Amino acid sequence: ASQQEKDEIRSDNGNPTENTVQQSRARHHLPQRYWDLSFYADRKWTNGLKTQLALDYYNRKQNQDYAFTSDLYDSELNLIQADNARFLNKTQRHLKGFSYTLDLSWKIQDGFELKTGTKGSFSEVDNSSEYDYSNMDTQNNQFDYHENCQAAYLVLTKRLFGCLDTRLGGRYEHTFTKGISDRTYT
Repeated sequence: ASQQEKDEIRSDNGNPTENTVQQSRARHHLPQRYWDLSFYADRKWTNGLKTQLALDYYNRKQNQDYAFTSDLYDSELNLIQADNARFLNKTQRHLKGFSYTLDLSWKIQDGFELKTGTKGSFSEVDNSSEYDYSNMDTQNNQFDYHENCQAAYLVLTKRLFGCLDTRLGGRYEHTFTKGISDRTYT
């Protein structure tokens, strides 16, 4: 087909008309990496002391890309325009964190028990997304999030009448959160 015929078949903006055929191809790739590590220890000592320690670490990474191409043909299957529509969407997610718990308890005289402990978690999230084509102006984004939580507690317990536990205690917690989003408008 001549260029004039191709131009007549094709609409003004390059989109297919009723006399054209569009062939599309898509590719989706999703590699992932997950790391998880945990440790737990529980120990009873001879002097009425009991300890528990738990540690957890995770690291998860996922990259995703989606490629789409489309060629435009006339009704006789002659190529009019290669890559009539072409775009690549990419996303990346990276989550990592560490948490710990340490608990101590002592059986002290006259039926009292003293418990104390600390707990903490530290997490980071790094997400990014890039879109060659999107119907949402704000879809491209780089987002980073950090959160640190730490807590400590102290509890005194006394069993009364063999069936009633009374407790007096307190807890302190501190959380720091920071999130940054850098949007790219298309």
